[in-house]
Amino acid sequence: MSWCAFSCIFFFFFFKQKTAYEMLRSLVGSEMCIRDRYQRRVRGASVRDMASMFRTTMALAASVAMASPISQLGLSQLVFLDQHEDAKCLDGSPAAYYIRRSTAEPNASKWMLYFQGGGECVTEADCKNRTSTVLGSSRFFAPDADDKLREFVMQSPDPAVNPTFHSWNHVFIPYCSGDLHLGQQRQPNSWGVRFAGHHIAQAVLTDAGLSKASHVVMSGESAGGIAALAHADWAQDQLSAELVVAPVGGFYFSNDAPYHGTDPAPAAYVPWTYSDMKSYYDLWDAFVPAGCAAKHVDQPWSLSLIHI
Repeated sequence: MSWCAFSCIFFFFFFKQKTAYEMLRSLVGSEMCIRDRYQRRVRGASVRDMASMFRTTMALAASVAMASPISQLGLSQLVFLDQHEDAKCLDGSPAAYYIRRSTAEPNASKWMLYFQGGGECVTEADCKNRTSTVLGSSRFFAPDADDKLREFVMQSPDPAVNPTFHSWNHVFIPYCSGDLHLGQQRQPNSWGVRFAGHHIAQAVLTDAGLSKASHVVMSGESAGGIAALAHADWAQDQLSAELVVAPVGGFYFSNDAPYHGTDPAPAAYVPWTYSDMKSYYDLWDAFVPAGCAAKHVDQPWSLSLIHI
């Protein structure tokens, strides 16, 4: 199983949810920012706690892996954010999101948001290459995201594999900004691209109508998992809903302390050291929660990743 899958389920159990589907405000809603709350809990965990969580994680991962995709259930709609001036992909095309509306009146105010992953671009050549793909331009977006919504079990419309969330409102945010969904640029930069991931997230919350939401689960894989965590405190401030964050692969270790084990052997490293993250923060004009930044004025860039 990949580290992305492990960290998704790790977060579910580490933050003391009684079941994978129970809504508890364990990540948001206190005066301590999410990064500091996380670090306090990790440092207080015993080896026995960690081993127990690992065994539970493996069991849940196996059940998730066995969930089979289905067809002809639930139709998603592509909605372009034309009316939101700052919500742009790398190439300046209007960003968009996919939505599948609730199919049950009792769940009409409940939402599942998912940030798509896809790495990041930090060089001019890579970012420009992305503008010719779905990772950099909405010109290549498919008309629906039904397959993607079924791929992540908690967004499946099938009650057999997703008994609690299948009839909620579901939003899938495609990743076309190359910046971990964190950029705040309003104009093309010197490379001729713009990093506007945070503006896209903000536009989606407004456009999809989450102001009246009662419950929100926010997730995402890889770059999207990082985005879900980085936006947790901000999203809670924007919403009156009960919010839970459950990332898929939102935890990444710094390469300043690389893993050298043999079982498993090290995978290819993402180029993330502390100095790298600072340069990316500057490159993207990256968003970090204001409340956290006020408490970490010497390293605001570190707030983009929960574990630094």
